[in-house]
This record gives sequence, structure tokens and C-alpha cells, in this order.
Amino acid sequence: MFKIRLLGLLFIISSAQAMEAQLLTWDDHEAGTGLHVSAKGDTQRSGPWTLREIQLGDTQFYQDLFQEPEVTATFGNRQALPVDKTTQYVNTWVDRFSQGIPWSKLTIEQNKQAIGCVQIGVNAQRSGVGELARAFTKSAQGKGFGTEALRFIVEEWAPAIRQVGLGQYKAASDSAVNKFKCFGGEELKLIYTTSSPSNPASWSAYKKFDFHPSEPTDKIHQISCESWEQSQHGDFENYVVSKYFSPVSSKELQLDVLYDMVDEKGCQRTLSYVDNYKALRYHFEREVK
Repeated sequence: MFKIRLLGLLFIISSAQAMEAQLLTWDDHEAGTGLHVSAKGDTQRSGPWTLREIQLGDTQFYQDLFQEPEVTATFGNRQALPVDKTTQYVNTWVDRFSQGIPWSKLTIEQNKQAIGCVQIGVNAQRSGVGELARAFTKSAQGKGFGTEALRFIVEEWAPAIRQVGLGQYKAASDSAVNKFKCFGGEELKLIYTTSSPSNPASWSAYKKFDFHPSEPTDKIHQISCESWEQSQHGDFENYVVSKYFSPVSSKELQLDVLYDMVDEKGCQRTLSYVDNYKALRYHFEREVK
């Protein structure tokens, strides 16, 4: 019995080391440059997928992706990204991986065709916090890829980034450790994201992966929408804006401030009106383990 348990333990350790080595590799190990990411998975509905770091050859895909109305509707400002701006971004994202910096786009493929992307970016206001972003082509939406991407971020990518930053990733050099402390000079501690209240397919998925509402920055006021009804009050977001963020509202609240909120179903939320986007956003976060 002891031998069987020992062999099982050795197998688990060997498998973990193999997964670690497969997920992250470097062209120059000592310098921590030329970062490569490689992962794969399988959706129950749509079959296998693969993931890798962004490459210059992906430029056309990202130009098309950030023009799709179904994709741009999920952006904060809901505006398509100009083609020339997308090209600049792709060059920047590729260069980050070349330098060994992990906060850049990861391209998801199926049958060797790009279908979407995920990223943990830097939050300029909070050290140790990475901002989650994900996007998929219209043809790939509704097939389970968004959930799979979220699972990968939570269970594999974010923990790996944190482990490297803490010096706990065996395949990483000291130089790589320093490069992974790129979240305000710290290792990754928290994943943060926002979503439009009108996109329940996006924000409802976060609950499955233990995201919770961010801490409100205003501790006094609370937004309540339990009385809202579509038939009487119209569009939900317009109702919230007119009731709480309009100059003519009796309870005009500040822009770019996070408020505690009870939604129409009595669920706890954290919400703000983002002035730069001219739109409402729910705020979520999750500790990286």
C-alpha cells in the first residue's frame, strides 16, 4: 500500500512539473526574454482549443476582431478600434512577450484558426492587481469558449504569473521573476474586471469562478434597483442613469466612484458610471491562489 501511495505521489509531482514546463518557456532562460505560452483545453460543446502568445501574424485577426459589433459592444466605450491603432497595439503586445513581460494578449485557436483572446493587464491605480479581458469572434460566441477562457485565466494563467513573481516557478530564472513583478512593482495578487449590466452572459460567468463584487469606494450611498420593471421603467441602464447619475435626478451620484448596489433581483453588486466610457459598469475581483 505504501509503495502504491508513493508512486501516486511521484506521478502527481511529475505531472505538475510537466504542466509547469509546458505552460511557460523562454528563448533566453537566464535573461527571461522571449516568453512563450502554450496551453490547450476542450469544451464539451465545441471541441478542443489551443492557446499561445500573440504573434505579428495575428494582426489581421485582431483588426477584424476589434471591428465586430458583437465584440465592440462589450468594450467600455462600445467603439470599434481603428485598424491603425490595432496594428500599434499588436506590435506592443508582441514586444512585451519578446521582453519577457506577461501582461499581453494570448491568442486562442481552434483548428489552427484564431477565434479569440484573453489577457491579464496592469491596473494603473492598484498595485498587485491585474485586469482581465477576453473577446471572441461572433462565430465562436455561445459555444463555451468564454467560460473555458475564464477557467484558464483563473486556474492556470494567473497562478503561474503569481508563482513566477514569487520565485516559486521552477522553470523561471531570477530575471524572469523580476519581469513578472510588473503589476505596480509587485507580483500578481488579484484579478479585477468590469462588465456592462446589459451583458449578463459576461458577468454571470464570474460567479462560477468565485469572483465577488469589488469593494465600494463610497461607503455611504447605496443604489437600489429592486423596484425596476422593464414594462414600467424601460431599459435597465437608462433607468439607473436617470435615477442616480443624471443632473435632474434627486440622488445624483458622482462619476467614476464605486457604489454598493442591490440589483432588480436583490443581488449585491458594485457599480459605477465611467465618465470616459459614458456607461455603467459592474466591478468584480478575485484573489489569485
